Amino acid sequence: MLCMLDDTPSYHCAACGATCHCVPIHHRDGRIEVEGYYCQTDGCRLRDRNQLHVGRPGVEVGFLQDWGHRFIAVGPPSRGEENVASVAGTFLFVLARDHGIKHAALKVWGKADAPRGVDAQAQLLHGYTLRMQVTRALPSSMKRAWAVRGEVEAAGSVYDAVDLLRDAIATKTKHYRDLNVDTSGITLLIDGMEAPHLAFPAPALFEPMHGDWARAQGWESIWVVGMSWAQHLSWTPSLPSSWKA
Repeated sequence: MLCMLDDTPSYHCAACGATCHCVPIHHRDGRIEVEGYYCQTDGCRLRDRNQLHVGRPGVEVGFLQDWGHRFIAVGPPSRGEENVASVAGTFLFVLARDHGIKHAALKVWGKADAPRGVDAQAQLLHGYTLRMQVTRALPSSMKRAWAVRGEVEAAGSVYDAVDLLRDAIATKTKHYRDLNVDTSGITLLIDGMEAPHLAFPAPALFEPMHGDWARAQGWESIWVVGMSWAQHLSWTPSLPSSWKA
């Protein structure tokens, strides 16, 4: 652990001693996942000497000191139901671990029988059905190149990542509005597992820049899902009341 948690919403950095905003980092080598914290305070020596790398086998993102990223993926991306199961399953794991919201089995819908706007659903233990739509936020040209060539590489700033999150929300919102689908009972999950720079640290900038706009898009809630964490983009002081017993 690079930062030590206390009982308050803030954290104490083990390197600079400051009360600072810290973010979880995760590294996976196919067998082990380690969770730590990295201080974002200007002048902290951790920022001066560390470059973060997060990702899963075949996908890696290196973060620079200004939070710019270099994204590298080798091997085919996950597709269809495989991707939905991975993202939705991780999201449910985070709800149980971080918020105490337990669920029964996850159901992933096939294209032929899926309710409109719903890729997966899970029954929460108190009876509410959590309905989820999963989407990617990488540019279409990058997704096509990755699928065709089996590898892709890109670089950008943290603000580029924020823009990709907004574009993904806007695209899905317009699509379902055009189909007259009510999304007020559907949670939108953006895949940050195969694009870790979308799940970290971009959400920290997204909320003050676009949080009000995201809350007005009509979804039950909007999240970006990382390797083993999730960030609430349509942030409100509490989770949807229907999720709680």
